[in-house]
Amino acid sequence: MEDRSIGIFDSGVGGLTVLSEIKNALPNEDLIYLGDTLNFPYGSKRKEEIIKYSIENTKFLISKNVKMIIIACGTATSYALEILQNKFDIPIIGIIEPTISYIKKLNLKQIRSYCNRRNYKKWFMGKGNKKCSSRNRSYK
Repeated sequence: MEDRSIGIFDSGVGGLTVLSEIKNALPNEDLIYLGDTLNFPYGSKRKEEIIKYSIENTKFLISKNVKMIIIACGTATSYALEILQNKFDIPIIGIIEPTISYIKKLNLKQIRSYCNRRNYKKWFMGKGNKKCSSRNRSYK
């Protein structure tokens, strides 16, 4: 185990559930959580703003000498993940693809997703998902 912490950021406090799960899965890891409540919620912001806030959050966590960053915000993952991965020389992962992979392994017939419309269109529609209903946002 490397001596540095894992950095986690979200646009508010929703990512605390991610933090809790990481603590359970990796109890020996030190974690630094940044909840950007000043700019909350990201879902109503323009793409450029979301990217700007995500870069600022990443720079802050890097200044704390983290070994990797987890974006616990779906909106920031949707709009900034690839940009951050290209801009910074540190492992950065988002929350959406691991969540979808985990859900698919459960072989559920239906789930209900609570996310903003932009994330739904980007991640659930056209990502190899056979049936999606935008009315009730359920993935089948």
